[in-house]
Amino acid sequence: MLRQESQGTKPVFDSLCLACVVHENHGLPGAKVQKIWAVDPSTIAFELYQRQVFHLIASFDAQLARIVTSGHRPEKLDEQPQFVLELRRRLLDSRIAGFAQVGFDRIAEIEFAHEDESHTLICELMGKHSNLILVDAEEKMVAAGKWLGSSKSRRPILPGHEYQPPPLEPRPSLLKARPGDDLRDFEGASPFLIKLIQSAQGPSLAQVQAAIQAKKFEPSHTSNIAYPIDISPLIPEARPASGYDAVAATIFENYRRERIFESRRGSLLGQLRRTQLAREVALSELEQAADTAARARELQVRGELLLAYARSVHPGTDTAKVYDYEGAELEIEIHPDLDAKANAQKYFDRAKKAKASAVHVQEQLHRIHEDYRILCDTILEVERASMPIQLERAERTSDQRRWLHRQQIPADKPEDRPYQGKAIRELLGPGGFKVLYGDNAEANDFLTMRVARPNDYWLHVRGAPSCHVVIQTSNKPERVQPDTLTFAALVAARHSPAKHSNYVTVDYTLKKYVRKPKGANSGTAVYTHEKSVHVDPTAARD
Repeated sequence: MLRQESQGTKPVFDSLCLACVVHENHGLPGAKVQKIWAVDPSTIAFELYQRQVFHLIASFDAQLARIVTSGHRPEKLDEQPQFVLELRRRLLDSRIAGFAQVGFDRIAEIEFAHEDESHTLICELMGKHSNLILVDAEEKMVAAGKWLGSSKSRRPILPGHEYQPPPLEPRPSLLKARPGDDLRDFEGASPFLIKLIQSAQGPSLAQVQAAIQAKKFEPSHTSNIAYPIDISPLIPEARPASGYDAVAATIFENYRRERIFESRRGSLLGQLRRTQLAREVALSELEQAADTAARARELQVRGELLLAYARSVHPGTDTAKVYDYEGAELEIEIHPDLDAKANAQKYFDRAKKAKASAVHVQEQLHRIHEDYRILCDTILEVERASMPIQLERAERTSDQRRWLHRQQIPADKPEDRPYQGKAIRELLGPGGFKVLYGDNAEANDFLTMRVARPNDYWLHVRGAPSCHVVIQTSNKPERVQPDTLTFAALVAARHSPAKHSNYVTVDYTLKKYVRKPKGANSGTAVYTHEKSVHVDPTAARD
């Protein structure tokens, strides 16, 4: 399991830890630099050879700044930063000539020698101010993990400038402290070390000073903290370690991976929850549309009754009192400026539209309900995940179902609405592909000419008017399967005069082969490189 026993406790690396690492690696000089790479944007690995291969890891991460060595090969960042390229150019095939701590602070210097050249890597391991700076023999800065101009730091870190130590107030070393002194005033006294000294049964200041001066460390560790001296008075579950360096390297690497895991999980959950909200909104709208579609028969009957009682419908009124087919009195809302026939026609038109959309709405409801169910299961899986492989599985599912696209949020201003307020409808097609179609000529024109990308699929009923339909492919049209094309073709057919035919030919091509003739009316398009699919818009859908 990836997570540590005390998740959330950050490993410690203070001046005492650095002193112990330098001591345990006193034999480092002479090691040859074979390879250099970035483990992450703030962590550099040096592959060294000295009778055997091992790795020196230096990090200027704000939370995990450290220097440790490890026998395990660290992972490699896909894209190497410029800092690494500069280190490679100057340090590959060089040998380490020295490794020392500066005073008793969190600063170390690693000297590299190669033929007639020498460089020093200065490792400043000071929280958010951490940095790795490479200087040449003249102490000019030639590479840095972070370049800082004068606007960001009172000590600029700039190429070609002479290196200056951090502008810290001089403090006496912890080795000079006496009982009763405020240890916060001494160099090398970290909050963790002070807390350990002040704990019940903890080591005295004199004992800590003696261990540092004599280089006699007694490392101990828990699942997420390693320290050069016994920390059991502060953390009872701590146990002795045979050495500090190797244990610390493992603990820091585990914490780094855990942090990446949690960041990755949080990012995925955020995207999935946004998609979940979008699906809930879509379901609510579709359920309302389904209610309207279910009223097709009711709307048809109201139109028929208005015609039957046309003589009793008086202009200027907004309701008509009639009797339904069961003999019950019924009030029908009408437009006061229209006669009975015109009002009846409005009801017939609404009934026709509701009937035409009924099957379409039900299919979308079924599809989005199923997608929503799988989405909720995936969110639960991500919340419970404890290993990267579980996140990878959820990411694959999310990618396949196209949940990770940014969702458009409707704005209050009409001009900021999606598609600039044009009547463009969105559907969820098979395979998770978004299918768009226009509701009128203006929307068709905007969809084809402004929304569709060159490698999106574009569909239109052959030789007849129809809506324009676009399958958004994210520049990967080869991933669109036949069932998605058939789904989009049915949308085109069902929004055309051929919607009552049982055999309709729909052409499809890539948007880059579609153009609007100069001076043509809105919604007019010509196309080439087309293929066709035949559909039956009258057939019941699965």
